[in-house]
Amino acid sequence: MRALDAIGYREAELTFGGLDNIFPLVQATKLKPVSIHLDSALVTKGADDAIRRTLDDLKKRGFAYAVMPYLPPAERGGLDVIRALAAKLNRVGEMSRAAGLSFCYHNHAFEFEPMENSTPMQVLLENTTRSSSVWKSTFSG
Repeated sequence: MRALDAIGYREAELTFGGLDNIFPLVQATKLKPVSIHLDSALVTKGADDAIRRTLDDLKKRGFAYAVMPYLPPAERGGLDVIRALAAKLNRVGEMSRAAGLSFCYHNHAFEFEPMENSTPMQVLLENTTRSSSVWKSTFSG
């Protein structure tokens, strides 16, 4: 972290795994924690209370963005699975907004693979609430 600070970086994106260990190192620099990749299982399988506590903690630490980083292969399936994911993303997005954070989805190549006359990304676009400026600027061109 000190080396990144020394060459002029001022913002950092962290991962939730190991956050308690790395956060003090970030605080010892001029780096500002801006975004964090959540644990995917927290988003897809976590209890609402656990999600809210996590988001509140992240806001207190200074983060502005919480990111769903990846849908593990074992949790993928057809477009009905993606629709269910969209519902979960909407739920966590609302909780993020209530905590004062923006919620983001980090896409990968599999979301663009043709499936059932569509793509997982198209289904996500059609089934998620896109009220954040991040989503609008990223996906609406």
